[in-house]
Amino acid sequence: MLMNLRFCAFLLLAVGMIVSFQFSAHAKHEDFPRLPGAELLTGYPGDDLAITTPSSTLILQKGHNSKSVLPSMSRDGGIIAASQWRRDISRSIFTLALATYSVPDKQWREYATLEYFGFLAISPDGSKMAYATAKPDAPGGVRIFVIDLKTGRETASPVIGHHESIGMSWSPDGSRIAFGMSQSPFAAPDRPVIKILEVETGRTSTVAEGQMPAWSPSGEWIAYLDPEDRPNRVLMVHPDGSGGKTLVTLGGDRIFHHAAPIVWSPDSARLLLNEIDNPDTYTFKIHLFDLATLKLKTKFKNTVPVYGWTELK
Repeated sequence: MLMNLRFCAFLLLAVGMIVSFQFSAHAKHEDFPRLPGAELLTGYPGDDLAITTPSSTLILQKGHNSKSVLPSMSRDGGIIAASQWRRDISRSIFTLALATYSVPDKQWREYATLEYFGFLAISPDGSKMAYATAKPDAPGGVRIFVIDLKTGRETASPVIGHHESIGMSWSPDGSRIAFGMSQSPFAAPDRPVIKILEVETGRTSTVAEGQMPAWSPSGEWIAYLDPEDRPNRVLMVHPDGSGGKTLVTLGGDRIFHHAAPIVWSPDSARLLLNEIDNPDTYTFKIHLFDLATLKLKTKFKNTVPVYGWTELK
């Protein structure tokens, strides 16, 4: 199921994060977000996706493939997981091919395809790619599928829910996956929750109400957005569900966006936060939040979202 965001940029995106980007304006590559000593995964997936450093821009995707799954970056920045828009002529449908890009090899490799909704995340070591979706040949609800990128072997979790997934993030050791799960699209209001899947056993546990989880590189915290349709708070909690706290609350009508994740710094000391700036052009304000000082600083305005942050090599 695909969704056009131009007229509903504030709504929950697609059914589980296949997003449609149609822009009236594009940021120039030289204006993409950059930080000292950092490589950032940024841009618009399927349309204008890039890795930036303080002095360079590596274009990964360029074109008009406006429907895409949110991208993901390995811990060292060497592997990017994203999607490629494909037309299945034999069945007269469009699909999204889930793929990885090797930065050292400068090469794409495709794996699974999505016909419905979905969400993906690359493991921190870049060896596995997980995606959450419902499949016609695996009925019963949404499952998390894990692909071994070396062998191509795919395994499936038990059903994790019957509605859309809202974000997904691996633990640093690759043994668990945090994900957001809508409880019911017919609830009033729906209150999505953050759950954790143990990859080996298939067991799940609930840690908080919220969506778009982002596991810290240290493993100590999971940051996430509040469970509202128009999220304006960033919170974090320990993986065992303890120690929950609110970090940031935006005032007025300002909101964070379901299509732009919380991004941890490699040392787990800071967060990059994507606030929707202009819904008509789908541009963002990027804030830097310091966990030690609890100070929020706006770093960029009227720019593209950020999806990943690794140390500059």
